[in-house]
Amino acid sequence: HARSLVPCQDTCEAKVTYSAAISCPSELVPLMSAVRKGESEELQQPPAGVSGDVAGCAGKWRVWHFEQKVPVPCYLVAIVCGALVSREIGPRSRVWCEEEMIEAAAYEFEDTEKFLKAGEELCGPYEWGVYDLLVLPPSFPYGGMENPCLTFVTPTLLAGDRSQVSVVAHEIAHSWSGNLVTNHTWEDFWLNEGLTVFNELKIVETVLGKEQAALTKQNRWQCCVEAVGRFGEDHNFTRLVPDLSGGLDPDDAFSVVPYVKGAACLEHLQEKVGGASVFEPFVRSYIQKYRHKTVTTKQFEAEVEAAFPEAAVDWDTLFYAPGNPPFKPAIDRGPLEEAEKLADEWIKRESEDAGFDNMPSVADWPSSKVQAMLDRIASRKAPLKRETAVALCSNYKLLSANCELRCKCVEMSLAAGWEGAVQTAEEMAVGVGRLKFTRPLYRSLKAYNADRARQLFEENKGAYHPITAKMVQRDLE
Repeated sequence: HARSLVPCQDTCEAKVTYSAAISCPSELVPLMSAVRKGESEELQQPPAGVSGDVAGCAGKWRVWHFEQKVPVPCYLVAIVCGALVSREIGPRSRVWCEEEMIEAAAYEFEDTEKFLKAGEELCGPYEWGVYDLLVLPPSFPYGGMENPCLTFVTPTLLAGDRSQVSVVAHEIAHSWSGNLVTNHTWEDFWLNEGLTVFNELKIVETVLGKEQAALTKQNRWQCCVEAVGRFGEDHNFTRLVPDLSGGLDPDDAFSVVPYVKGAACLEHLQEKVGGASVFEPFVRSYIQKYRHKTVTTKQFEAEVEAAFPEAAVDWDTLFYAPGNPPFKPAIDRGPLEEAEKLADEWIKRESEDAGFDNMPSVADWPSSKVQAMLDRIASRKAPLKRETAVALCSNYKLLSANCELRCKCVEMSLAAGWEGAVQTAEEMAVGVGRLKFTRPLYRSLKAYNADRARQLFEENKGAYHPITAKMVQRDLE
């Protein structure tokens, strides 16, 4: 979509450096996916052809200068302008947002420098100079966008307990896989996202601990299984390398599949060649060799075969077989046992009509462990009974929990036919534009009351990002 912003060869393989001068009213701040050069300068008059009369501004304008010296694909050219303030959160990082959110944002992203250092240990030096975060309005359709020097993030990460910050670890990992080394075509998208998830989980383990890494990994796996189930086991878009010929839109293929299936592929390769102590240096040398370039799946295959000639890898199965990953990554069961035990107790009591008095508390659990419990309950084919959904939401206050837990709870509750979840579902579907939540919420609302779901979308589609609106409209057809 970069060609809607500037004239460019809007394709992954065309990498560019750029510089820019951005003029705006003095009360506003522009930012770009580049390094800001010096201080802004006051203009004697507004830019040619621009009215100086801007609502809420005094009429003075300033110009800001930016430079991106590292070649980037055009999809990483980004610009934003608004009433922004910032707070330093590390020696090379600031968080930017509207003034009302700055305290919450600074608290949430306090570990950013730790993530950066862990990424450098894995992948090599951080080449981009600065690493800032920008908290965007709720209509932003993704958890994060890895624009170099300026990661865009959704406000749904501001949970107040740092439970969602693995998204930042993911975007930081993109500083090497995706930004420095870029997929040559969108069919090679897994090389961006699979390697990023693979390294993200290692960063999370280093900074947040083994329990959090295991819970994050399990959640990712469950999301992949659900996505494959929605597409269908034999669907083209469940291949690690899908066929996008014939004018297929890469946006239509977008899902967690290349993320999780790609990471599972890399973990399989890691184990096949002798473990992390052997594979991590290979990844680091691969990044060094292809930095500032693009890479195809075939090139990656050739690099693995050259580095590990004794490894017998079934590339066709890894790359082109549809369905769930053929090799499930190893996941530490320890952190999951308590969550699965409690999930099984809910299922058991429901089957025996035993009621839900005195169910164990999860007050001291991390959010990701509660998520693992809900995923376990949701993974069975039969929906919950209505009274089970009511008790589950009530016992753990899930309708007022963070977005991850609230969305999962609402999906399960609507499938159970509980009308008490409808208001929360509609408020969240309207108020949160992040695709991860908006699409399943509308799908659940459609299954509950299709006419009302379509009406809600028609009333609010103008507030969504165009990609979100397109995907939700398709879901509601």
